[in-house]
Amino acid sequence: MNVGYLGPPGTFSHEAALRHVGDGPGCLCPYPSIPAVFAALEAGHIQAGVVPVENSLEGSVVQTMDYLAGSTAIQVRGEVVIPIEHYLLGLPGKSTPVEFITSHSQALAQCQGYLARRYPNSRLVPVESTAKAASTLARFFGRAVAVGPRVLADLYQLEILDGQIQDGRDNYTRFLVIGTQDALPTGDDLTSIVFAPLTDGPGVLHGILGELAQRGINLTKIESRPTRRYLGEYLFFVDLQGHRLCSPTREALEKVGERCDCFKILGSYPRNRFPGKEREGRSAGE
Repeated sequence: MNVGYLGPPGTFSHEAALRHVGDGPGCLCPYPSIPAVFAALEAGHIQAGVVPVENSLEGSVVQTMDYLAGSTAIQVRGEVVIPIEHYLLGLPGKSTPVEFITSHSQALAQCQGYLARRYPNSRLVPVESTAKAASTLARFFGRAVAVGPRVLADLYQLEILDGQIQDGRDNYTRFLVIGTQDALPTGDDLTSIVFAPLTDGPGVLHGILGELAQRGINLTKIESRPTRRYLGEYLFFVDLQGHRLCSPTREALEKVGERCDCFKILGSYPRNRFPGKEREGRSAGE
């Protein structure tokens, strides 16, 4: 199986793709952008893709959400959650003042407090990935540093200037595994949907979500995004517990669809429980 990810090698997406493949057979294929991963999947060049969708410090990756909503052929078939630790990386032996700090926009945002304190006068330069930032440091002639995972220091012969510079200790990124079909039920699943209400008015969203609430279905995420058609018109992205093929989720989704102008099941897939959720579960049971 060919699995695409936001490359080049050394990115957090690469780590998530490695965790998804595990010890099974597969060929990892790096792509320069999230849209490129979607395009490769739709063209049949890969059988699955791994794309970031949400970070615990900076929220959703809207590019992934928009492409999921707009695609007619792609479904979510899994999720991978990994801890994120950022490092400050520089060219060995360079001691000139830092004029530029480069990385993926999400990485820069996750470290904005640290960067503002340490380098208040440096210019932030976002690029397509943390690995690209590391691999292109030489272009700045020693006047720049990069932010990214520790592995980039070895891959690109860089010096580690500081470690774990992210603004929060519990920093996790959630990645979605996308394909042309979703996964079979496991008994511990999530379903992702996107919809726009049929009408506008008081209580409309309450009524839609009530179809889930009255059947005891828990939501793990809800977020809105512009439809890109009219100002003030929104799509709602919802992650909920349960599989689309199983009751009571199946019946609830049918009722939600009846209340919507547009409605799409993005996929059902096994839930990836991660440390933050495990602590939350233990606290709730105490």
